[in-house]
Parts: sequence; C-alpha cells; structure tokens
Amino acid sequence: MRTRQKFLSELLGYSLKNIRRLEVKFDPFHPNSPNVREFWAGITDRKALKTNPELITKATIVSDQSDPLVTVHFVDNHKLVINGKYLESGHFLQLIKQFGASHQDESKDV
Repeated sequence: MRTRQKFLSELLGYSLKNIRRLEVKFDPFHPNSPNVREFWAGITDRKALKTNPELITKATIVSDQSDPLVTVHFVDNHKLVINGKYLESGHFLQLIKQFGASHQDESKDV
C-alpha cells in the first residue's frame, strides 16, 4: 500500500506532455500484472491525462503467459520499451522520467 501512495504522489508531480503514445500489454494471470495494472490506472487517471489531453493510450490484454510490457512513444520520436517482469508501478514512472529527461537534454544540446 505504501508503494502505491508513493507512486500516486510521484505521478501527480509529473507532466505527460512529452509523451505522444503509451501502450501497455500484459497477461492478467502473470504474477506481476497487478503492478502494471496499477501503473496503467494511474496514467489513465483524469488528473494525469489533464497534463496531456492528446495522449493516446492503448491496453492490450493477452493470455500467453508473456511478461508485461510498457511501450512509450515520445514526441521527439524516441521509443522506450520496458519489460515489467520484476518492476513495481513506481519503477515504470522513474524509468520514463529518466529516459525522457535524457532526451530532452540531448535536444537542447543540438
């Protein structure tokens, strides 16, 4: 429960404006699917979507025992694919923040 509260507080402080498309693929019977579903629920929350109303979101539910995947397409045409096999919901957001910040820094240098 504590990690969920931490995740939601981190999410409220993050703007989704640099993300163009977000895709989540998971098997509901995978042991880590609750973390991916929690991340998905947080990202698609009304308050979070207000930071980028043009964000395209897609959820694919499969039944093939595959690991959860989160694919993030940024506005600068970079793509981040995260395998969520061992990650908690907050870790997805941390990776997206790190990747997004590194590419924003690169575009400023050019």
